[in-house]
Amino acid sequence: MKTPFQILALVINLLVIRHVLGLERAMAQAPLLGPPPGVLVDVGGHKLHIHCVGSSNASATVIFESGAGGYSKDWARIRDLLPSDMRTCGYDRAGSGWSEAGPPPRTMRQEVFELQALLEAAKVPGPFVLVGQSIGGLLVRLYAEQYGSNVVGVVLVDPTHESNVLDSVRYGGWVRLREKATGRIDTGA
Repeated sequence: MKTPFQILALVINLLVIRHVLGLERAMAQAPLLGPPPGVLVDVGGHKLHIHCVGSSNASATVIFESGAGGYSKDWARIRDLLPSDMRTCGYDRAGSGWSEAGPPPRTMRQEVFELQALLEAAKVPGPFVLVGQSIGGLLVRLYAEQYGSNVVGVVLVDPTHESNVLDSVRYGGWVRLREKATGRIDTGA
């Protein structure tokens, strides 16, 4: 059985291979074909898609967090390269992939809260190694800050930082993510 640190090292090596071989796809989400490969789980009024594979007896579970415009299927090729005794889960944030739209406002804090609710409702065992790409890197950092007692590793792939200024169609121009991370604070109710 692999230790969480061996899992972390393996994931990092596969991400380097992904980059070198150019296995990334364009950021624009391709249309989804067919039924979801995983399950839809209610997280309090809407359902999120999660797809877990590998041994449920693994020493840690790797959670893949996609960047903006991405979804769980983006990690399929990496997950296929991992040993079958490793537990991995890809999921779709509210409004992406096979997941239903969630309630507004869609803040980073809300996204992290919903990931925790999803992992609990789907009974995904920890500890967790979190892998986040682009804005997913920010989300896994925030998750580790909020729910870190069950996190044994974090892998950041081309991460975004909350102080970055990005062009946003949603907000009509250049914005600092930190300034848009406001709104309802979810209490879990």
